[in-house]
Amino acid sequence: MITFSDMHVLSAVEHRRQSLLEDGYKVLFEHQDDLGYFVKMRHRNGTIVSLQASTKDGTIRQTTNGKVTHTEKVHKS
Repeated sequence: MITFSDMHVLSAVEHRRQSLLEDGYKVLFEHQDDLGYFVKMRHRNGTIVSLQASTKDGTIRQTTNGKVTHTEKVHKS
């Protein structure tokens, strides 16, 4: 079951996902379940970005071409 605090985490990662779409990225793979969310995207220039959100600990991690470029702890209310 997804709780209100989980929705806060998923909302934050969705905001980042939408921003990447606006920058020209296309979704290659996407998965969401009770543990979190994962999406893999590719830009037309070949750059691959993955976003992973964990509802367990409230973290978001972004990798670009296999290297971690951003981590964030979303404060659960």
